Amino acid sequence: FIKLGVNVNWGGKEWTQIGYQTSTVFKGTFDGKEHVIRNLHLKGDNNVGLFGVVSGNATIENLTLDSSCSFEGNRYVGGLIGYMASGELTLHACANQATVTATGAHAGGLLGGAKSGSVTAIYCMNSGNVSANSQAAALVSNADDVNISGSYNAGSVEGSRSDKELATARALHFDNCFDIAGANALYPRLSTTRVANN
Repeated sequence: FIKLGVNVNWGGKEWTQIGYQTSTVFKGTFDGKEHVIRNLHLKGDNNVGLFGVVSGNATIENLTLDSSCSFEGNRYVGGLIGYMASGELTLHACANQATVTATGAHAGGLLGGAKSGSVTAIYCMNSGNVSANSQAAALVSNADDVNISGSYNAGSVEGSRSDKELATARALHFDNCFDIAGANALYPRLSTTRVANN
């Protein structure tokens, strides 16, 4: 269990991702305690994010990535997390304002993508610009089962299917979610299931 005690201004310093490869994944809980990370710039190949790779049962909550941050890579690029190997991931009260760019496939404001497992996002938001050659999404890109509630997007998304801008998954469940910037201004207020072609 990790708690962030203060706001962090990274000032462009070098940063080694938490769980930077599939053999050294992050498992557990990270509580940002409503703090903000600023001026963090990451550029790599695959699995790029504040957390490079997570697996097992992981929770990240109460954390904001400021608009002064940026994340860039080839595949699986996310503001919070680049790649989820397996398990169950919970994102609670997390916000991405950073620019997220994948020159290849799979970019998400919160999660770049997953090999398998389920993702639950509650009271999360994206206002950053997210782009990829394909499979871009404002919050979560390319996962098995995604449940999103009370969350919204206010940023631009390039490289997404027009009807899957908020998230892409094999099974999507939305409850009271908004896409202010995209073509779909309002996602269903009642839980529904939608299927995306990955």
